[in-house]
Amino acid sequence: IAGGALDQADDSLSALVDTLQTAGQSLHDTIPLVDTLALVATEDVPETVLATQAALESAQVSAGVVDATLAVLTSIPLLPVERYEPGMSLSQALADVSASLDPISESLSSLQTPLADTRANLAAFEAQFAAVAGDVEQISLSLAEARGITEQYQQVITALQRQLDLARASLPRQLDRVAWFLTILLAWLSIAQLGLMMQGFEMLGLDFTRPRERPPEPAAAEPPPDHPPASRKE
Repeated sequence: IAGGALDQADDSLSALVDTLQTAGQSLHDTIPLVDTLALVATEDVPETVLATQAALESAQVSAGVVDATLAVLTSIPLLPVERYEPGMSLSQALADVSASLDPISESLSSLQTPLADTRANLAAFEAQFAAVAGDVEQISLSLAEARGITEQYQQVITALQRQLDLARASLPRQLDRVAWFLTILLAWLSIAQLGLMMQGFEMLGLDFTRPRERPPEPAAAEPPPDHPPASRKE
Protein backbone atom coordinates (compact mmCIF):
# COMPACT_ATOMS: atom_id res chain seq x y z
CA ILE A 1 0.00 0.00 0.00
CA ALA A 2 2.81 2.40 0.88
CA GLY A 3 4.60 1.61 -2.37
CA GLY A 4 1.47 2.27 -4.42
CA ALA A 5 0.84 5.55 -2.62
CA LEU A 6 4.43 6.63 -3.24
CA ASP A 7 4.11 5.75 -6.93
CA GLN A 8 0.94 7.84 -7.24
CA ALA A 9 2.57 10.74 -5.41
CA ASP A 10 5.62 10.49 -7.66
CA ASP A 11 3.44 10.56 -10.78
CA SER A 12 1.51 13.58 -9.47
CA LEU A 13 4.71 15.43 -8.64
CA SER A 14 6.13 14.65 -12.08
CA ALA A 15 3.02 16.11 -13.68
CA LEU A 16 3.29 19.15 -11.41
CA VAL A 17 6.94 19.65 -12.37
CA ASP A 18 6.01 19.52 -16.06
CA THR A 19 3.23 22.06 -15.50
CA LEU A 20 5.51 24.43 -13.61
CA GLN A 21 8.23 24.14 -16.21
CA THR A 22 5.72 24.79 -18.99
CA ALA A 23 4.37 27.85 -17.17
CA GLY A 24 7.88 29.13 -16.57
CA GLN A 25 8.75 28.62 -20.22
CA SER A 26 5.59 30.48 -21.24
CA LEU A 27 6.57 33.40 -19.01
CA HIS A 28 10.07 33.29 -20.44
CA ASP A 29 8.64 33.45 -23.94
CA THR A 30 6.29 36.30 -22.94
CA ILE A 31 9.10 38.56 -21.68
CA PRO A 32 10.44 39.28 -25.22
CA LEU A 33 6.87 40.12 -26.29
CA VAL A 34 6.59 42.61 -23.42
CA ASP A 35 9.95 44.07 -24.41
CA THR A 36 8.71 44.41 -27.96
CA LEU A 37 5.50 46.07 -26.80
CA ALA A 38 7.47 48.45 -24.60
CA LEU A 39 9.78 49.30 -27.49
CA VAL A 40 6.85 49.87 -29.84
CA ALA A 41 4.86 51.87 -27.30
CA THR A 42 7.69 54.03 -26.02
CA GLU A 43 9.87 54.49 -29.08
CA ASP A 44 8.49 53.30 -32.42
CA VAL A 45 4.96 54.65 -32.20
CA PRO A 46 5.94 58.04 -30.65
CA GLU A 47 8.60 58.49 -33.32
CA THR A 48 6.05 57.61 -36.01
CA VAL A 49 3.56 60.06 -34.49
CA LEU A 50 6.19 62.79 -34.42
CA ALA A 51 7.12 62.08 -38.03
CA THR A 52 3.44 62.15 -38.99
CA GLN A 53 2.91 65.42 -37.16
CA ALA A 54 5.95 66.90 -38.92
CA ALA A 55 4.55 65.82 -42.26
CA LEU A 56 1.14 67.25 -41.33
CA GLU A 57 2.74 70.55 -40.39
CA SER A 58 4.43 70.70 -43.79
CA ALA A 59 1.16 69.77 -45.46
CA GLN A 60 -0.59 72.41 -43.33
CA VAL A 61 1.71 75.11 -44.69
CA SER A 62 1.07 73.96 -48.23
CA ALA A 63 -2.66 73.72 -47.54
CA GLY A 64 -2.62 77.30 -46.23
CA VAL A 65 -1.07 78.45 -49.48
CA VAL A 66 -3.65 76.48 -51.45
CA ASP A 67 -6.52 77.88 -49.37
CA ALA A 68 -5.28 81.42 -49.85
CA THR A 69 -4.76 80.90 -53.57
CA LEU A 70 -8.20 79.42 -54.06
CA ALA A 71 -9.80 82.19 -52.05
CA VAL A 72 -8.11 84.81 -54.20
CA LEU A 73 -8.90 83.10 -57.48
CA THR A 74 -12.53 82.52 -56.68
CA SER A 75 -12.94 86.11 -55.55
CA ILE A 76 -12.27 87.43 -59.08
CA PRO A 77 -15.62 88.52 -60.49
CA LEU A 78 -14.83 87.60 -64.09
CA LEU A 79 -14.26 83.89 -63.32
CA PRO A 80 -17.39 81.75 -63.57
CA VAL A 81 -16.69 79.78 -60.36
CA GLU A 82 -18.17 79.85 -56.94
CA ARG A 83 -16.30 81.59 -54.20
CA TYR A 84 -14.06 79.26 -52.17
CA GLU A 85 -15.48 79.43 -48.68
CA PRO A 86 -15.23 75.96 -47.04
CA GLY A 87 -16.57 75.43 -43.55
CA MET A 88 -13.07 74.39 -42.44
CA SER A 89 -10.00 75.07 -44.41
CA LEU A 90 -7.64 72.28 -45.37
CA SER A 91 -4.86 73.72 -43.28
CA GLN A 92 -7.11 73.83 -40.22
CA ALA A 93 -8.19 70.25 -40.81
CA LEU A 94 -4.58 69.15 -40.99
CA ALA A 95 -3.81 71.09 -37.82
CA ASP A 96 -6.67 69.33 -36.05
CA VAL A 97 -5.39 65.95 -37.20
CA SER A 98 -1.92 66.78 -35.93
CA ALA A 99 -3.32 67.92 -32.59
CA SER A 100 -5.39 64.73 -32.28
CA LEU A 101 -2.16 62.70 -32.39
CA ASP A 102 -0.77 64.34 -29.23
CA PRO A 103 -2.81 62.20 -26.75
CA ILE A 104 -1.57 59.05 -28.47
CA SER A 105 2.03 59.89 -27.71
CA GLU A 106 1.16 60.80 -24.14
CA SER A 107 -0.83 57.61 -23.62
CA LEU A 108 1.93 55.43 -25.05
CA SER A 109 4.53 57.21 -22.95
CA SER A 110 2.47 56.44 -19.83
CA LEU A 111 2.68 52.72 -20.71
CA GLN A 112 6.45 52.65 -20.28
CA THR A 113 6.37 52.22 -16.48
CA PRO A 114 3.60 49.56 -16.41
CA LEU A 115 5.31 47.59 -19.15
CA ALA A 116 8.62 47.75 -17.28
CA ASP A 117 6.88 46.57 -14.11
CA THR A 118 5.16 43.81 -16.06
CA ARG A 119 8.47 42.63 -17.44
CA ALA A 120 10.00 42.61 -13.96
CA ASN A 121 7.01 40.72 -12.57
CA LEU A 122 7.17 38.15 -15.36
CA ALA A 123 10.86 37.64 -14.73
CA ALA A 124 10.17 37.21 -10.99
CA PHE A 125 7.34 34.78 -11.73
CA GLU A 126 9.61 32.81 -14.04
CA ALA A 127 12.27 32.58 -11.32
CA GLN A 128 9.68 31.54 -8.74
CA PHE A 129 8.24 28.88 -11.03
CA ALA A 130 11.74 27.57 -11.66
CA ALA A 131 12.44 27.49 -7.90
CA VAL A 132 9.19 25.70 -7.14
CA ALA A 133 9.85 23.21 -9.93
CA GLY A 134 13.29 22.55 -8.43
CA ASP A 135 11.81 22.01 -4.96
CA VAL A 136 9.20 19.65 -6.36
CA GLU A 137 11.92 17.72 -8.18
CA GLN A 138 13.80 17.34 -4.88
CA ILE A 139 10.61 16.05 -3.27
CA SER A 140 10.21 13.62 -6.15
CA LEU A 141 13.78 12.39 -5.60
CA SER A 142 13.02 11.92 -1.90
CA LEU A 143 9.93 9.92 -2.81
CA ALA A 144 12.02 7.80 -5.15
CA GLU A 145 14.43 7.08 -2.29
CA ALA A 146 11.50 6.23 -0.04
CA ARG A 147 10.16 3.93 -2.75
CA GLY A 148 13.51 2.17 -2.80
CA ILE A 149 13.36 1.73 0.98
CA THR A 150 9.87 0.24 0.74
CA GLU A 151 11.17 -2.17 -1.89
CA GLN A 152 13.95 -3.21 0.50
CA TYR A 153 11.37 -3.70 3.24
CA GLN A 154 9.31 -5.78 0.84
CA GLN A 155 12.33 -7.98 0.13
CA VAL A 156 12.99 -8.42 3.86
CA ILE A 157 9.34 -9.27 4.49
CA THR A 158 9.37 -11.76 1.63
CA ALA A 159 12.46 -13.45 3.08
CA LEU A 160 10.83 -13.57 6.51
CA GLN A 161 7.70 -15.08 5.01
CA ARG A 162 9.79 -17.78 3.37
CA GLN A 163 11.51 -18.53 6.67
CA LEU A 164 8.14 -18.68 8.41
CA ASP A 165 6.81 -21.05 5.78
CA LEU A 166 9.86 -23.28 6.24
CA ALA A 167 9.46 -23.10 10.00
CA ARG A 168 5.79 -24.02 9.75
CA ALA A 169 6.64 -26.94 7.49
CA SER A 170 9.37 -28.26 9.81
CA LEU A 171 7.56 -27.47 13.07
CA PRO A 172 5.70 -30.83 13.42
CA ARG A 173 8.95 -32.79 13.06
CA GLN A 174 10.66 -30.53 15.54
CA LEU A 175 7.79 -30.94 17.99
CA ASP A 176 7.97 -34.72 17.62
CA ARG A 177 11.69 -34.65 18.34
CA VAL A 178 11.14 -32.42 21.37
CA ALA A 179 8.35 -34.71 22.60
CA TRP A 180 10.58 -37.80 22.29
CA PHE A 181 13.40 -36.01 24.03
CA LEU A 182 11.14 -34.93 26.90
CA THR A 183 9.71 -38.45 27.19
CA ILE A 184 13.15 -40.01 27.41
CA LEU A 185 14.25 -37.32 29.85
CA LEU A 186 11.22 -37.90 32.10
CA ALA A 187 11.72 -41.68 31.99
CA TRP A 188 15.38 -41.29 32.92
CA LEU A 189 14.44 -38.92 35.75
CA SER A 190 11.83 -41.39 36.98
CA ILE A 191 14.37 -44.24 37.04
CA ALA A 192 16.90 -42.01 38.78
CA GLN A 193 14.32 -41.06 41.40
CA LEU A 194 13.46 -44.72 42.02
CA GLY A 195 17.14 -45.50 42.51
CA LEU A 196 17.49 -42.66 44.98
CA MET A 197 14.40 -43.83 46.87
CA MET A 198 15.78 -47.37 47.13
CA GLN A 199 19.07 -46.05 48.45
CA GLY A 200 17.17 -44.01 51.03
CA PHE A 201 15.22 -47.04 52.15
CA GLU A 202 18.42 -49.06 52.49
CA MET A 203 19.92 -46.27 54.59
CA LEU A 204 16.85 -46.41 56.82
CA GLY A 205 17.29 -50.17 57.22
CA LEU A 206 14.42 -51.07 55.00
CA ASP A 207 15.19 -53.50 52.27
CA PHE A 208 12.19 -54.37 50.20
CA THR A 209 14.23 -56.64 47.96
CA ARG A 210 14.78 -59.29 50.70
CA PRO A 211 11.97 -61.53 52.05
CA ARG A 212 10.77 -60.51 55.47
CA GLU A 213 11.98 -62.99 58.29
CA ARG A 214 9.29 -64.37 60.55
CA PRO A 215 10.03 -64.04 64.28
CA PRO A 216 10.86 -67.40 66.11
CA GLU A 217 7.93 -69.14 67.77
CA PRO A 218 8.19 -69.58 71.59
CA ALA A 219 8.95 -73.17 72.94
CA ALA A 220 5.96 -75.14 74.25
CA ALA A 221 5.85 -75.69 78.09
CA GLU A 222 6.04 -79.35 79.37
CA PRO A 223 2.83 -80.53 81.03
CA PRO A 224 3.09 -81.33 84.74
CA PRO A 225 3.28 -85.06 85.65
CA ASP A 226 0.18 -86.80 86.79
CA HIS A 227 1.83 -88.34 89.89
CA PRO A 228 4.61 -86.74 91.66
CA PRO A 229 7.73 -88.85 91.84
CA ALA A 230 8.06 -91.08 94.90
CA SER A 231 10.39 -89.88 97.50
CA ARG A 232 13.41 -91.83 98.38
CA LYS A 233 12.19 -92.29 101.82
CA GLU A 234 9.14 -93.96 100.61
